[in-house]
Amino acid sequence: MTKRFGKWYHFLVLLPLLVGQSPAWSQPDRDIQPVRDTKKVEISSQVDNGLNRIAFTTDNGSVIAILPAEIAPTDNIWGSITLAPAGQSAQDKKNNFNALKKLMVQLKPENGTAVMMAPGYSPKVLHVPLDCSEIQASLYDPDDRSLHTYRLSCLPSVPAKKAGDGKVEMPQVAVPKRFFRCGANTDGSPGKAACTIGDQNCPLVAGGPRDQWFATPQDLPPVPSPMRLYLPDTQQMAESQVSVVRPKIYADKLLKVGDKGQIKITVEGLKPGANAELIFRNLSPDVISVGGGDYQVIPLSANR
Repeated sequence: MTKRFGKWYHFLVLLPLLVGQSPAWSQPDRDIQPVRDTKKVEISSQVDNGLNRIAFTTDNGSVIAILPAEIAPTDNIWGSITLAPAGQSAQDKKNNFNALKKLMVQLKPENGTAVMMAPGYSPKVLHVPLDCSEIQASLYDPDDRSLHTYRLSCLPSVPAKKAGDGKVEMPQVAVPKRFFRCGANTDGSPGKAACTIGDQNCPLVAGGPRDQWFATPQDLPPVPSPMRLYLPDTQQMAESQVSVVRPKIYADKLLKVGDKGQIKITVEGLKPGANAELIFRNLSPDVISVGGGDYQVIPLSANR
């Protein structure tokens, strides 16, 4: 299946992030007060597929906290820290990765206890107090004890799914090295949900009492495969078929200033009758003009 689009040559389509090393929990959880601030940090937030990606960008690259976007009082939530090192060469990326991996993210709910997250998946649970209206997510450098804070708002209340009601939402499409959501109730403890595609385990990325997010293994073949979700606390097992798809992008020519051109996008692996969406974002709207707009959701079908 092939889709052609005109005037595109600089955009983001489902780009993966480099995941950090396994977490080492050497820092105790505590409310840290900054001593001095010597690091230039830009903070941004992006919500997609129910996840909030909070990026703390330094000269070495980005430290990205991945958390549920929907947070309410009394929730127990957990998440991950990924690293995206800057640099042109492999050695530059390695050096910057080593500089980033010592950084941590502190989560501190209003009227609650702080939790410290290191790069990788966090097995620690953040409890959101009943009277909490805000959570502070702060980049922490243990060398100079500097803090750079982003504030998350808590929802007033969120209706909880009933445990064991049999309502489990599973995706129809999975992309290697990307995150997907399974909607199912748990007791708010990490590690309670387990998911596989084919014979491969899908690492848990983030979760809470209503949803869990997993990462698709990167070496899955682009074919329909069985997906299984197991919830030990409710003894639920859900199974469905998922299309593992791989998008491939081709440019018809190398464009220069003032040129127009086309991008061809081919998606492999959609099962017959399956539908999916391609999310397009123009990252340089001040430089690039894109036909159709800078943000587009393009429906895909295996039948065309």
